[in-house]
Amino acid sequence: MDPWQRLVATVATLLWCLPACDGSDESHGGSGAATASTTTSTGAGGTSGAGGSTGACTQPPPSPLQLGWVTASPLHVAKQEPYWLALEDAGANFLVAYSASHAENPDFSWIVDFLVRAEARDIEVAVQIPTDILEAGDQAALRSLAETVGQSPALYGWYLDEPGCCGSQVTPELLADAYGTIHGVTDHPFVVVLAAQKSTCNYDPDYLASIDVVMSENYPIKDGTPEFEGALSQTAIAEACSVNDDAIGRPGYVAILQGFGLDADGQPQFNSRDPTYRELRYMLFTTLVRDVRGAVYWVDYRANDALKTSVNTVLHEATSSMGVLAEGTFGDPTVAVDAPDIAYRYAATACGTYLLAINEAGGVPGQSLTDVTFTLPSSVQGSEMEVLFDGFDEISRSYQSRTVPLDRQGSEAPRFSDDFEPYGVRLYALR
Repeated sequence: MDPWQRLVATVATLLWCLPACDGSDESHGGSGAATASTTTSTGAGGTSGAGGSTGACTQPPPSPLQLGWVTASPLHVAKQEPYWLALEDAGANFLVAYSASHAENPDFSWIVDFLVRAEARDIEVAVQIPTDILEAGDQAALRSLAETVGQSPALYGWYLDEPGCCGSQVTPELLADAYGTIHGVTDHPFVVVLAAQKSTCNYDPDYLASIDVVMSENYPIKDGTPEFEGALSQTAIAEACSVNDDAIGRPGYVAILQGFGLDADGQPQFNSRDPTYRELRYMLFTTLVRDVRGAVYWVDYRANDALKTSVNTVLHEATSSMGVLAEGTFGDPTVAVDAPDIAYRYAATACGTYLLAINEAGGVPGQSLTDVTFTLPSSVQGSEMEVLFDGFDEISRSYQSRTVPLDRQGSEAPRFSDDFEPYGVRLYALR
């Protein structure tokens, strides 16, 4: 048994002996994804592909995109199963975890503990490099960090928060030195939030050589504002960041979306209100419809229980559908739509034929679009499009069951039509 395996086994044994719950406010189902009613369609099961045959898989594959939360690893020394069960219910596969300072946790045991728990749930983690060793240029401590946790199967990469901004003393030179030292031990990517010009993702070139995955944050839902006044900004940011990431050859932009608002006592944090379910859904899918790496919500320890529930619900919708849709094409030219304000992504795979469509017509309260017609490739065989996760009822926490018929006239390509409320999101699966 190598040292990492021995350490994991030891920590796992200790965790087994801990109480099942520490009394924290997370509870299984209380902050998890929506529970489907008997009429809910989740998209699971065989679906008709482009040629009309039943797919080879029995259910859609897991999402390859990074989808989850920003959190803090020291807080989870106490948290037990309820927290992790809520993530599992949502299908979350990714966490960005802040770390304690090296002075507080010199052996990195809190990070190890967190990675053990994440590995048990098949969740990957971008672990924050403790800021004090970065700013000090402590190469021995950086090497120790990489050697201690670098072999964990749950480690996705190394996270840095806004170097050179907001009080950070991490210069491009310090970042480059850390990058070289850690990559001398492991090859996990550096995942970095760059604050400068976040709305256009015009990154600071002095830092880019030491960054593998770029993140940008957007927290637009302000206290006292009407629904969607701020949420619309995410469309422009996702568009700019996905294009710029492609231009500089980066592996993809990961969005940091607003997952906070009112605190547990109902008071605004950072002059913000809770995003509504519809705003959360719009900001997530207006990002994922484009060519991006994923999205996370900031931050679980500032989200009240109701907001955590809503975030986990939209995460569940995304993780249940993006396994197929991520293989598709944004604005696929083989599909035609007669409404220019509809952004869409189309995928036809062995696991199903899916279409994600979003009404991005601007303005507040927004514009309804009626009788929007989609024309699919002529090779598509099927009789209807099932609307997944449609008409969510926040009281009963269930969805409506709805299908839209495919119309085919002779040898013409199949088409279907649907109505979109302002900023409406539709997930279609061919049946």
